[in-house]
Amino acid sequence: MSNANPLDRDDLSAPAAAGIGHNRPPRDPLNLETIAEEIDEVLADLVKEVDDLVDDADAAIVTSPARAEKAVNVAKKLRTLIDEIEERRKTYKRPHLEAAAAVQARFIDFATPLGDARETIMKRLNLFKAKTDEAARQVRLAAEQEAKAKADEAARLEREAEAARVAAAAVADKAARAVAVAEAAAKATEAAKLTKQSHAASAVAEAAAAPLTVVSEYGAKMHSKAVGKYKIEDYRKLPDSVLQHKGVHSAIDKVVAQMVKAGVRDLKGVKIWEDSEGVVR
Repeated sequence: MSNANPLDRDDLSAPAAAGIGHNRPPRDPLNLETIAEEIDEVLADLVKEVDDLVDDADAAIVTSPARAEKAVNVAKKLRTLIDEIEERRKTYKRPHLEAAAAVQARFIDFATPLGDARETIMKRLNLFKAKTDEAARQVRLAAEQEAKAKADEAARLEREAEAARVAAAAVADKAARAVAVAEAAAKATEAAKLTKQSHAASAVAEAAAAPLTVVSEYGAKMHSKAVGKYKIEDYRKLPDSVLQHKGVHSAIDKVVAQMVKAGVRDLKGVKIWEDSEGVVR
């Protein structure tokens, strides 16, 4: 088995274009009209019973024990018919669910190696990026420090040059004054040189701060993107903008409903009471 890096191959080509027929519809698409007709056939023998029970429920006026007894009987039949329709629905839908699951599984199985491979190569790219970013950070810090040191030294020399020029003007002796002026000029020249070096170091620091971008010969591009990440450390300290969010309220409602259904009757911040509802079995 070769140990050569596959990324060094000369035959590594650009991503293949989608082939002919890649976006064609399924060979035998589901016919919704046919499905509707099949469902009508499945439920055909229940149509009259459904109509009759709906009429009985609409006409039911419960004003006495005898009428309540008849209403209970209608409710029972309604429940039984609803259960029957639900069973037929499940039976009819099962092959479709199984087919959908098979389609889902086949495509997922086929694509999974690609997803795993992409995750692997992205980890390697991000590792490379992290190392490159750290090296660039070190270069930037060193360049910034150099730029500051050069700028500080240039400022010091410029102050000394200015002081030397002032002092030279006060020297009476012409020869001595010339020497003092030359010293002041030398300091000013050195200050200018250091200022130029400081600017160059600043340019290096700025270049090192630029985010890493990798562009392949085929046009693929990787660039840096800021990604926000978080870890909730204390739910009780979250702001009202989070705690009062409708999504949070909906989640809390579901949890409370489950607890009340399970028998909890005392919950801080929640008013819980019992009511009586008729149940027909």
